[in-house]
Amino acid sequence: MSNIIIDEIEIGNGCVPYLIAEVGINHNGSVDECIKLIRSAKNCGANAVKLQAFIPEEFLTRNSKYFDTFSLLSFDENQYETLFKEAALSDITIFSSVFDNKSLEIMEKLNCPAYKVASGDIDHLPLLKNFAKTGKPIIISTGGATLDDCKNALSCIREENPNSEVALLHCVSNYPLEVRDANLSVIETLKNEFKVPVGFSDHSIGEILPIAATSLGADIIEKHFTLNT
Repeated sequence: MSNIIIDEIEIGNGCVPYLIAEVGINHNGSVDECIKLIRSAKNCGANAVKLQAFIPEEFLTRNSKYFDTFSLLSFDENQYETLFKEAALSDITIFSSVFDNKSLEIMEKLNCPAYKVASGDIDHLPLLKNFAKTGKPIIISTGGATLDDCKNALSCIREENPNSEVALLHCVSNYPLEVRDANLSVIETLKNEFKVPVGFSDHSIGEILPIAATSLGADIIEKHFTLNT
């Protein structure tokens, strides 16, 4: 297995599972709320906090029913810079899922240390090639994907950059995810098939599935969270 390294932390075989606190869009478009989430992630002991970077007009048509919602939940370059500075002050790694090339350019300006590929983009091969060109570690969620989709994604990245460090996350695209649907045995399947670090992107409520995934060999746990109790 080829381990990966993010901000000097090794991830994979023989390592403690890497914990990603997934902010996503749970900041509701508020920089102040996102800063609170970053600080909370640090206080909870997460290794990293992850955002979702997108420019709505780059991946949605203006007549989409989701356009206005995503417009309210997006940040501009200056706002992302504020958040990256806050993460540095809080001494926690920050990186992002990136949904379009312009957002990737912004993240590169901020020296984003790694990139996440959302499940829906596992077959967006032009975007994957651009991730590979950065030379940064790439974590790919596999919700809805087949083994062939995973193979094609990895092949695309390695054709562009043979030295790319890549990890996969088993992911079930249900919100929330029920325990009976988790199918955590896929973690072992992905490890055996692709010889890369494999983790679990968790959409469930509670801690049962992340704990179970860790016991089954997950190298990464990504957990969505909010400040609500």
